[in-house]
Amino acid sequence: MTQSDFVIKDKTLVRYNGKERTVIVPDGVKIIGGSAFRSNKKIRRVVLPQSVREIGAQAFAFCGSLRHINLPDSLTIIHNDAFWYCYGVQPDHFPDHPPVIGNVFSLGHICPALRDAYRVASMKYTDMYKACIVTVTNLRKHKNADRLQCTEIFGNNIIVDNTCRIGQKLVYFPLGGVLDETFAKENNLLRKWDENGKPIGGYINPRKRNVMPLELRGEISEGLALPIEVLSKYTDIKKLKKGDRFCELNGYRICGPYVPKGMTIDFEKKRLYSMKNKLDRIVIPWGVETINGYAFCLRKEMETLYIPDSVTTIEHHAFEGCENLRCVKMPDSVRVIENYAFNGCKNLRNVRIPKHAKDIGRLLDDPVFDGSTVDTDNPNYSILDGVVFSKDITELIRYPLLKEDERYTVPAGVKRIKDSAFFGNKFLREIIICDGVTHIEHRAFENCKNLRIITIPPSVTYMGNFVFIGINNVPNRKQEHIKGDIGKASIKSILSALNSIGASEGILIRGKAGSVAERYAQQNGCWFEVIK
Repeated sequence: MTQSDFVIKDKTLVRYNGKERTVIVPDGVKIIGGSAFRSNKKIRRVVLPQSVREIGAQAFAFCGSLRHINLPDSLTIIHNDAFWYCYGVQPDHFPDHPPVIGNVFSLGHICPALRDAYRVASMKYTDMYKACIVTVTNLRKHKNADRLQCTEIFGNNIIVDNTCRIGQKLVYFPLGGVLDETFAKENNLLRKWDENGKPIGGYINPRKRNVMPLELRGEISEGLALPIEVLSKYTDIKKLKKGDRFCELNGYRICGPYVPKGMTIDFEKKRLYSMKNKLDRIVIPWGVETINGYAFCLRKEMETLYIPDSVTTIEHHAFEGCENLRCVKMPDSVRVIENYAFNGCKNLRNVRIPKHAKDIGRLLDDPVFDGSTVDTDNPNYSILDGVVFSKDITELIRYPLLKEDERYTVPAGVKRIKDSAFFGNKFLREIIICDGVTHIEHRAFENCKNLRIITIPPSVTYMGNFVFIGINNVPNRKQEHIKGDIGKASIKSILSALNSIGASEGILIRGKAGSVAERYAQQNGCWFEVIK
């Protein structure tokens, strides 16, 4: 192997042209470039120096003979398909701090050893997942078991035994973590079954040892809470106070993050990037702060989702197209939910919008969310009769999809009716917009299929595109009106709004003689009625 076998530019290995079975990459190289070793059938072992920080997309793709590679601790990212069709590759070393990995796991059979090494390393990386010392402030009886009680910890329902008392200190393990094997065994936490397969004790899976939701006698425990005395072997428990978080005590590892197969996480940024495996129940590891855009897009097999109270941001389209998703545990820690995060989740119902959420994008445009799902203590929104307004009641944001009133009057003081505000309500037949409203934004009454009458005051100066799109009332629709004085609204904006209805649908427009509405009716062959 000679220096000429390597094409290196600006500390990036652009291409390896040699034919050696063992390749030692020169020290100083920081990036293994995309496709640098692609389709090399000779190499069996690659030795990377500690200077390497990135492995580019398809860098070792189709290297069918590759069996061994060391991944140095300096490595921070492995790009998409870096080891595509490297069936037998085994990592001689994997970083203790797991690098960000692209869709290297998108085909699980391609590099199972790398996948398993990543999972082991992520479990060892304990800085993200931590247990917490809490004090019991509330207790209630279990609905179906005399020897069990329930308490609420950080908004999660936790099942405890009947010896638990108000004021008692507990060590709380959130969902999405894994317990040390020795610790789990010493405290009889491993699940046991009788000869008929019926659980007879223990809390966690003996093989995975992960903290998952557990149903006990008809109630679900969303985490694990134990008396603080279980830590006495590892530390002086008198020194532990409420709010302390830890994963190790005096060198003894207690717990760490549990990363399901196929889930990719940047542990440094605490960002969940993707989920490739098909699971019907997803528990996001505690410690994740951001769920990346499109992370779970089109995961049609997913039915239940638990979001930990470490998450603050759910990015755009994160759960789009998860059409079988039925239940989401949404914590109050979430502040930002970006546009279309749950778009297309048609079976999802009654998802509570957190009380501290201050940026929810177009979330309320989605039928899944309405006034009934917004926490009444939220400082950014007001709820009047189930309708969501801005805090100062100047903007009507969302009228509930399933609200059954046939008639609605927009309250005085409202100035804007926001995008898709009345989207999809099939019960409304008449809407009266109060004087003072100046803007009716895009698609405001989209798919309000039974809407017949709408009174528009002269104060309205702007109407967006497709305001009445999707209103398809039965036949001839002669009772459907746009009623009132169009006022100062521009010709262009009114024509755009009315044009979305279409002349072929037989709409009757009511307005002032000589108005834009009359002109539109004449130009498009619609019925028109003059009103004073």
